Amino acid sequence: NLPVGIDNFEVMIQKDYYYFDKTGLIKEILESGTSSIFVNGDSQEHGIALNVMDNAGHVTEALARFAIDTTPPVINVSYDNNSSQGMYYANNRTATVTIIEKNFNPNDVRLRGVNVGLNWVSSGDVHTAYIPFTEDGTYNWGLEYTDMAGNAGQGYSSGEFVIDKTAPVVDVTWDNNDARNGNYYKNVRTATIT
Repeated sequence: NLPVGIDNFEVMIQKDYYYFDKTGLIKEILESGTSSIFVNGDSQEHGIALNVMDNAGHVTEALARFAIDTTPPVINVSYDNNSSQGMYYANNRTATVTIIEKNFNPNDVRLRGVNVGLNWVSSGDVHTAYIPFTEDGTYNWGLEYTDMAGNAGQGYSSGEFVIDKTAPVVDVTWDNNDARNGNYYKNVRTATIT
């Protein structure tokens, strides 16, 4: 609540330094106790500084910082190994995850399908992490990210793929090993292949 008879009233938004008609704001505050300032656009690091002096000379100052962010984050995923037989990969794969976002918070990245911790490296608005797939197995993973203003990026889903670095092992056993003259068998022989 601001006192009646405000004499000195200033509002400015830092960075772009918007100035407002203090007469209109004073009238709103005197009539309702509050006033609103409309700010739009997609810009960062605003601050509203409010200085109020009553008729007795008491000064109150307040500063509120905020950002207007209407741009959703951009999520990109690429791999270092795209050589496959359909969905089967004979070698390791590493996914490179890139999120482009001004107001990035790594704790808001939601990863599913893999149990790894992401170590983010940031350069300006570009944030990068790596996910290695080095164990034989079937993978189907994805991630979502919503920025601090509530803008959701288009999530990523890998689809199913298989890492299979292990060559097959073939073993043949025989039920009859009674050979004559090296390779000649009198009776029937059955091979079991595993």
